[in-house]
Amino acid sequence: MRAKSFLIASVCAALFAAAGVQAAAPKPPRATQGTTVTLPVTASVEVANDQAVIELYVLEQSKDIAQATTKAIERAAEGLKQLKALYPQAELKNQTLTSTPRYSKAKEGEAPEIVGWEVRQSVSAKLKNVEQAAPFVQSAQKYFAFSSVGFQLSPESRAAMQDQLVREAIKNMKAQARVIAEAMVGQNARVTYETVDFHNAAYDRPVTYRMNADMVMAKAMAAEAAPALPVFEPGMTTLSRNLTAKVRILPKAKARVKAPKPDNDRPRPMHPIANVN
Repeated sequence: MRAKSFLIASVCAALFAAAGVQAAAPKPPRATQGTTVTLPVTASVEVANDQAVIELYVLEQSKDIAQATTKAIERAAEGLKQLKALYPQAELKNQTLTSTPRYSKAKEGEAPEIVGWEVRQSVSAKLKNVEQAAPFVQSAQKYFAFSSVGFQLSPESRAAMQDQLVREAIKNMKAQARVIAEAMVGQNARVTYETVDFHNAAYDRPVTYRMNADMVMAKAMAAEAAPALPVFEPGMTTLSRNLTAKVRILPKAKARVKAPKPDNDRPRPMHPIANVN
């Protein structure tokens, strides 16, 4: 009797163990539904340039390189001092100091010789008020020659526009996804967003004016007149923000039909109780 009970218990244990292993087996993955679409999206906005960057220089020539260098540095320092007094808000900086040898004309059978030096001291001026660019250039012509005058967006303005560009890019992404979904599935299409990757912000090159300041100064000195007030147009800068979105387009899910709730207030039918004799 004990042997029979032990055998029955062993069989039951084996059956329960097999059922547990079967229940723990992983379910096969569900098939992916819908269609995946990759969307390249761009948002752009035009902003008025609010910063002027002016490149200046002085040029000295001498047979002695040390003498030319000293004069170039002194002239640049004096010019920056005068401009700083007139425009205290301007950001003025010394940039590069370069020297270039001047050679004699080559003679037959002889190598050209260094007969002098040109030393150039470059400086830059940054103005946060673009309306000051023209009078600044007019004042600077007394001390400097010009390389270029450019207008651009300040870093603060570029940073301030990033939130607007992000919102605009997301808005454009949703609009594109909706158009594609309706074209593929219809009005009842559903859109889910799987990934959204933002790329680096971009902006157009600044507006740059290049002028021959030496010619302008020579004409002014010849006419014994003050340097003329130049005319500049600061222009606009276009900021852009790009993203790539991966979306899934699905048909609209069918509404589930809910089972009616039991009506507890409805009277239940009464059944007669049979008499048992």
